[in-house]
Formats: sequence, C-alpha cells, structure tokens
Amino acid sequence: MPKFMAMISMLLTTANIEISVHIGTRIEEFFDNNAQIIFYDRFYNFEVMSGSYIVKNSDWSRDFLHGFANYEYRLPNSIHGSDNGALHAYLAEMILPPTNTELPTCFRLYNESRGFGDLFTFEACIRNILGYGSSFGNIKILRKGTGWARDPRMTNSKWSKERDFMIHNWKKTSQKKYNNTPIPLKAGPSEDWFNWYNPIVGYFELDLCTSRNTTWNYDENLVESYEAIEERLKEYEQEVENLRAELLTYLAQLSDSWRSERGNKRVTITQLNESWYAYAI
Repeated sequence: MPKFMAMISMLLTTANIEISVHIGTRIEEFFDNNAQIIFYDRFYNFEVMSGSYIVKNSDWSRDFLHGFANYEYRLPNSIHGSDNGALHAYLAEMILPPTNTELPTCFRLYNESRGFGDLFTFEACIRNILGYGSSFGNIKILRKGTGWARDPRMTNSKWSKERDFMIHNWKKTSQKKYNNTPIPLKAGPSEDWFNWYNPIVGYFELDLCTSRNTTWNYDENLVESYEAIEERLKEYEQEVENLRAELLTYLAQLSDSWRSERGNKRVTITQLNESWYAYAI
C-alpha cells in the first residue's frame, strides 16, 4: 500500500472538497514524513478541519482513526458539533496530559453546550491550550491559510491561479449565478454564507476527465490576482482573530462564574448567541 493515503471527500452532496483550481499543485506537496496525520486549520473560524486530512499508512494512524471513529459513542448529551467538536476533544486527549488543569473548563462547556456559541468557544478553548504551532508529535496541524483547501465565502468565490488548490463547501443547492460584473471580492451582508459561483464555464464533460486533460475553461470574472486574494484573506483572518478574542474573554468570565458557584456566590454574565450565523463572518 502507498505510504500516504489522502482521505479527502469529493462528494458535492456532503461537506465536500472539490478540486477545481491550480492544476499545477499536487497533494504530495503537503506531505510531511515526520507526521503520521496532517490536518489544517479552517479559515472561517478556529476549527481544525475534521472532514479532510492526509494520513500515513501506519499502525499508529490506524489506531488514531479507530479511536476518533469510536468517539461517536462518547459524544455528550449537548450541542456537540458531531465530528467537528469530537475532533477537538480527541486531539486534546491525544496531545495533552490528563493532568492539564485547563481542560476541565473546556470539557464542561462541551458537555453543557447549548448551541454554536458554546461549541465554538469550546473549540477556541482547546486550540488556545494546544497553542498555535503546527507540530504535535505524530500530529501536524497546518496553520490557517497554508492548507490545501478553504471555503469560497471569504473571497466571494473568487480565487487565484497562483494560490488556491481546492475549494470546500460546494453544494449544488447553494450554487448561484451572479448578475453583475465586476464581482466584488467581499460578499455582501445579505448574501447567504454558503452561496458560491461556479468557476468553470460551459458544460463539464466527465468523459474527458483524464490525468492529462486540462482543457476546461475558467470563468475569468472569478479569477483574481494573488495579491488581492492574499490581502482579503488577511483581512478575514483578523476578523476571525477578533472573534476568537471575544469568545476567550467570555470563557474567562464563565470560568469565574463556575468558581463562584463553588463558593455559593452568584455571578451573572451575558449569554452567547447560539445561532451558527452569529459567527459566520
């Protein structure tokens, strides 16, 4: 069997990743012989992407994936985020010592989560404890913007031939057609977060899809310069970092309120908005 197996979903009907851009890039460019499994940080929030990873064909990796799959039977009775939340809980178990004094706060929030506000705060809590490096022994987590895929939202479906490789979250039900050009690099506030424009012009003939055929036509209205895409992504990243700081501040207040409970004191804090769209920048 090959040394590496790329575990990437290509289904358009699920949480998906579609190879559509930068045909000169190879997935092998993201391999690291020092890592058994490679994840990447999602761009739109603080999550480690659970739906796409590169895994080495080894006993360690198989044990890791088996443990991750079995986390299904350990999910709390809360709004736990399915595999997204579970991956962060599992990474914490695999990377951090059980004596870590900050973990109980994260896991209490996970176990009592009432919505996406709590869930995203839990994920921010775990990432804050792990730190923001990329290497954790056998596990590697590529920093935001350096992975092999991203969502189209942050650049309104525009992309760079020099920068982008794969696009995540293309669902047929969310595909839209634009009405005017030029297309802005930043999606309007009234646009649904999941909307996307097709970068391919014309009919896609699957019979012609071979390893040597690159004759499909791109919609040049969606092609942007490397510099413009990079500038927009940095702007978006700063917005995400601001949100992370807000949630970590809330987490500190929540932790204080829990400590006050043990001393029979009552501390009131403003509750989070639990809607997913409240955090979809």
